[in-house]
Amino acid sequence: MRDKPYCNAPWLGLYYEGTVGIRPCCEWKPTSTEFSGNYKQYTESEYLKRFKEFMYRDKTHPSCIECIHNEKVGGHSRRKYYGQWDNDVDLEAPGIDRIIRLDYRAGNKCNMMCRMCSPQSSSLLEEEVIENGDQEIGFIKHIDTSDVYDLDLSDCEEISILGGEPSIDLKVRKFMNYVADNYPNIKIVVTTNATNSSEKWFKTLLRFCRGAGLQIILSVDAAGATQDFQRSGGDWNF
Repeated sequence: MRDKPYCNAPWLGLYYEGTVGIRPCCEWKPTSTEFSGNYKQYTESEYLKRFKEFMYRDKTHPSCIECIHNEKVGGHSRRKYYGQWDNDVDLEAPGIDRIIRLDYRAGNKCNMMCRMCSPQSSSLLEEEVIENGDQEIGFIKHIDTSDVYDLDLSDCEEISILGGEPSIDLKVRKFMNYVADNYPNIKIVVTTNATNSSEKWFKTLLRFCRGAGLQIILSVDAAGATQDFQRSGGDWNF
């Protein structure tokens, strides 16, 4: 067993997805389901306790493969990012010590049916699966993530916003405006399919250009007809 954990993610990170559950980071490749409950339940769960124990093993957990691979090829890893706080994290703290980075996905509301996606991340794909009789209504658990407003984000450096499609999810816009009002020093990273150019959405994005920063990641795989084929529901020429 190690004297200290090989990754600080369970103490400093939070991945919160309304149709899937909670885990410490996006990079973790779960061998089973995530913790399916709200934030308070997560912090008191055996799931999180076991997760912390994984970090003390002599061999890294197989689900940490993304960070380990990225480090081998000399790239960025979330493990390295959380390593900045090696000497400034309370390893004895129950639950999460503090949230340094939040990966938030309010739900699966989306206006597209991308071929590489899943019903957990696309409401249209979920509806299609139900209509075809392949699954019954309710096969995806939609977790109430409204307790995201109860989180102490005073130490948070970055919030990554995904979906679904963030630009059409009113829950996402409400949360982003809340962050802008209360935590102007947090950088926001938004992943979007860039099909929505509404004035209200742009106004929300612009609020972060005056703060700690805004990064927009566009979900584009190709161009023209190939892009339209891959990401059904969009129009490259629009």
